[in-house]
Amino acid sequence: LANLTQGSNIAITKAAGSITVATTQNPTFTTSVTTPILTSSGTLDVTAAVGSNITIGSTTTTGAITIGGTAQTGVLNFGTGTGVQSINLGTGGTGAKTTTVGSTASTSTTSIQSGATGAVNINNGTLATTTNIGTSTGTNAINIGTNTTAAATIIQGSTNAGTTLSLRAGATTLGVTNASVAITGAATVSSTLGVTGLTTLNGGLTVNSTT
Repeated sequence: LANLTQGSNIAITKAAGSITVATTQNPTFTTSVTTPILTSSGTLDVTAAVGSNITIGSTTTTGAITIGGTAQTGVLNFGTGTGVQSINLGTGGTGAKTTTVGSTASTSTTSIQSGATGAVNINNGTLATTTNIGTSTGTNAINIGTNTTAAATIIQGSTNAGTTLSLRAGATTLGVTNASVAITGAATVSSTLGVTGLTTLNGGLTVNSTT
């Protein structure tokens, strides 16, 4: 026992008549430990002191960081605490990122929601970008402001002088139903315009096909 020495993560304390062997706190593994596995027979918690950070993959430059098993059927929770939090996905650095939210499985549902006085913002920055909604080649049902329970104010288009707003329909009819429709300024309709209900035209309306 006199030749017993401690390792990089094992502390050995020798006292009169006794030897204490213990693991060190905050161990740093050598490069020989290439695939350490952190497991627990019960709940596994990774925690830090108040005000400290928990970082996963801080030095990873290639490869993948995976959270959740491939066959997992449980729930993955991010930012579910009751405190005030900021949750960022794909916001760091200047490198180009492809951020994917949601699954292509046929029964998958992706929900984006806010509180009663909050807002859901999609591409509301200052850059000149393109926002695509419902542009997949499959048969889509795109609903905007279709809730009939409460009154909604739905605004499409901009008052900027260079703005162009196009409402299109294929071989079917572009219809506006059960409402009072006010069209101001010069308007050109180059497809079929179907309007039912009370219609008020406050400006010039040029129709190139069927009204």
